[in-house]
Amino acid sequence: RKRAAKGDLKMQLVLAERLKETSEFAEAREWMEGAANAGHADAQLALGSWYELGECGLPKDNVRAVQWYARAAEQGHAVSQCSLATCYCTGVGVAQDMGRAVHWYTRAAEQGEDNSQFKLGVCYADGDGVAQDMGRAVHWYAKAAEQGHVNAQHNLGVCYA
Repeated sequence: RKRAAKGDLKMQLVLAERLKETSEFAEAREWMEGAANAGHADAQLALGSWYELGECGLPKDNVRAVQWYARAAEQGHAVSQCSLATCYCTGVGVAQDMGRAVHWYTRAAEQGEDNSQFKLGVCYADGDGVAQDMGRAVHWYAKAAEQGHVNAQHNLGVCYA
């Protein structure tokens, strides 16, 4: 708590997660919001997830979830970019926009985020948000499959069957 109180954003995130585990939701939210508002991308992702799932005593609020994901995504946080892309893909918290989904999946995939690589492969295979391109689909499936992404491994196998 001392390091968190002195402004250590990583410790604020860790403390918030521990407090959440012990059902001390109000204090957990205070620490997480403090770190998120100070620009800590992992805290922004966590807060977005809490809003998306209605966790830690927060109401389920997909619009606020998207706002937090976007703040972290703009900082280059790959997992947040994938979460934001998925919101655009499904229309959760924002209007469905496959072009924006592909944009964010691409940014995350280029950083090596395996789930984004897989989902980008699906977009290329289906021609969803981009022109259909099986070569690009195979490329992204292979990148994710190399990291052990089971669905990417399956889809890659189907491409070669």
